[in-house]
Amino acid sequence: MRSAGLSRLHFLAVLVLSHSGLGQVPVSPVPLIVVPSASGIERSNEGSSFSEGCDRLKYEVPAPFPGRSVLRLISDELMKQGWVPTIPPDQKTGPVPGAKPTARWKSFDNAEGGRTRVRTDLWRDADGNLASYTFWYLTRDAKSLSVDARYCTAGIFGKYRCVRHPPIPHDESLYSIAMKIKRIEPTGKDVKVFVGIENNGKKPVLLGLNGELSDGSPELWVLGVEQQGENKEWSSVDAVCPEHPPLDWVTLKPGERVDSWALAVDFPEPNHRFAKCSREISHLHGRIRTSIRYYTDTCEIEEVFDNPKPYFAVSEPVGLPEQHK
Repeated sequence: MRSAGLSRLHFLAVLVLSHSGLGQVPVSPVPLIVVPSASGIERSNEGSSFSEGCDRLKYEVPAPFPGRSVLRLISDELMKQGWVPTIPPDQKTGPVPGAKPTARWKSFDNAEGGRTRVRTDLWRDADGNLASYTFWYLTRDAKSLSVDARYCTAGIFGKYRCVRHPPIPHDESLYSIAMKIKRIEPTGKDVKVFVGIENNGKKPVLLGLNGELSDGSPELWVLGVEQQGENKEWSSVDAVCPEHPPLDWVTLKPGERVDSWALAVDFPEPNHRFAKCSREISHLHGRIRTSIRYYTDTCEIEEVFDNPKPYFAVSEPVGLPEQHK
């Protein structure tokens, strides 16, 4: 199950690691530096959505919770290079430099019976470039620290930042997407639900992103899965507890398409709770459908509750495989 209390701009990041007990590494012209003890290293320059032109780095570090040595190393190195802590940005003023870091570890129970821990630190340099550090402990023993880091310039931040404007009238003839379940793939008691989403309107729309799924597909935030209950009402059976707005997005122009999938979970009992969410229905059976919210511009993403009539798309329902009937 996935859950995190993060804001979208927290996820813009750069990771700078050097000396201390983790070993010494040279400074890179692009400050995305890997500590010697890191493994599973992934680098990318993202060429679409909010992170266009941003550099990203992901890896694992053997550092038991709460990872003080790693966090202290990053903080010391950034301060030495002229970076200052900044509180989370709001949409009117942007990040506030010189503030004391307010990040703390947050934790929640996950559906597997373990404990997930997460924190995000945000920094800014004199040129207005943004640096953030998002750390996760995802394993039960909390001995491996996952680092997901991005570096974005002030120019990128300014290019995609919300510019306030009068509300856009709700018009599904202009802003519309069609979603179809392509196939259902059992995985143990659960099922993966694969969908195709196409912009069948006349204007571009935005779909929320939260990184990648295990097969490299975009994790659409939030692609929901719903099951029809005995009372004919539809209720969520997906594996995500969306405690934050999209961290990123992809733009779908008219006629363009994106494919993804979501997991439908065979919850063992009714009203199953994980993180801050609950699932009313127990056990997969009958028919399911998928749903997703989409957006007309970045302001709708930054202020998800401001739109009194948000856009949603729902697929046609399909039956579950035989073992779930």
